[in-house]
Amino acid sequence: MLKAFQDYINDHKLLVPGEKVIVAVSGGIDSVVLVHLLWKSGYKLEIAHCNFNLRGEESSDDLSFVRDLANMLKVPFHVKSFNTWLHAEESGISLQMAARQLRFGWFKNLVKHGEPNVLALAHHRDDQVETQLLNLLRGTGFAGLRGMKNKNGIFIRPLLFATRDEIEAFAEANSIPWREDSSNKKIKYKRNLIRHKVVPLLASINPAYRDAFKKIEQYASWAEKSLEEKRFFFQKKCLTTSGEKIMIYLMKWHSLTESEFFLKLILSEHGFPPKDIGQLFKHYPPQVGMQLLSNTHKLLINRDHWLLSPLHAVQNDATYVLQGDEGLLETEEFRLRWKLFHEEPFPPISTAANEATLAIPYNYQEISLRFWQEGDRFSPLGMKGEKKLSDFFIDKKIDLDQKSQIPLLCIDDRIAWVCGLRPSEDFKHSKHAQKVLWAQFERRA
Repeated sequence: MLKAFQDYINDHKLLVPGEKVIVAVSGGIDSVVLVHLLWKSGYKLEIAHCNFNLRGEESSDDLSFVRDLANMLKVPFHVKSFNTWLHAEESGISLQMAARQLRFGWFKNLVKHGEPNVLALAHHRDDQVETQLLNLLRGTGFAGLRGMKNKNGIFIRPLLFATRDEIEAFAEANSIPWREDSSNKKIKYKRNLIRHKVVPLLASINPAYRDAFKKIEQYASWAEKSLEEKRFFFQKKCLTTSGEKIMIYLMKWHSLTESEFFLKLILSEHGFPPKDIGQLFKHYPPQVGMQLLSNTHKLLINRDHWLLSPLHAVQNDATYVLQGDEGLLETEEFRLRWKLFHEEPFPPISTAANEATLAIPYNYQEISLRFWQEGDRFSPLGMKGEKKLSDFFIDKKIDLDQKSQIPLLCIDDRIAWVCGLRPSEDFKHSKHAQKVLWAQFERRA
């Protein structure tokens, strides 16, 4: 296997002889074998280990094992500890996605600030098949069918030629110890379900299933390159740039189907979700004047072209503390009146867009007015759970370069009312209210 490993690196120009490389090592058999193969091949190594703190003592034992491996080989050792649960909760994503984001973010910084400019990952042939199957189930394009690249920017995957059986045989033949990750056996994770249930079924149907997926990888790669070439001509013929703006002239391309395909690629790269892009072609041509907003760009439908332009959100750092039980706050842009009721009778629930009646905690500390900040979330009235404020603005067809001008009424820095738009479910007026705040917002002409 060592000869096949070295040939694969040389044939695909993944490394040059004697090059320095950081190796991502979990302690599992794949990454440990990768370390030994690189070491035996004469490359200068550094080892990087992520501790996601998800498996208690088992995670600590993994860290000790990988540190001992680095000490045995006398190579530099890097370790990063993460609060994966917190990152997943704050980002609203799964633990697996959170670990992936944290891992690759650290890897990129590690390479950026270190002397080796290459980081090796231990994905192998069976991982590739699982990835292709997962991508297929998600409705992937050619890039997903192609699977992982053996070289992608700073990352290389020198084991993509080898099967899991070949890696295990090499470890046993060379008496290489490794750590078993107990979570790999849990089929509640999609990849593990495919590994333990789907792949054995494929093998029973076609023992050479890996070769079949290798062919799919090759065909998808060729098709991907062909589409990229065609996309180049589409952009050259149909797109005109003026500063940061892009004018799109679809009538210049002979095939509407191809126009839709290429435009989906272009718009997705500018933050537009697939469901929004699909609406443009559901009733083609879309209505003149129609707009779509992403977090970074606006698409405007004109009569003879579509205009794609960036949004320039300006941060407004102004903050106002509302003093006293009632008052009037006036700026050049708006007026805000408020009155605090400490006991009944409370004012009735207002249904006017420019008014809010809010139940506030009895022991609140401060009522303030501020503006949008990156990462703001709140619970719109009538909705379960939180929503990103930037997504709320998109739903309301508000340009993100205007969002910094919309005041946010906050109770102890929790958003209670997006002024003039929607109160928060968390501060909904009810018969159980102990204190009520009435507020009225008026934008000045």
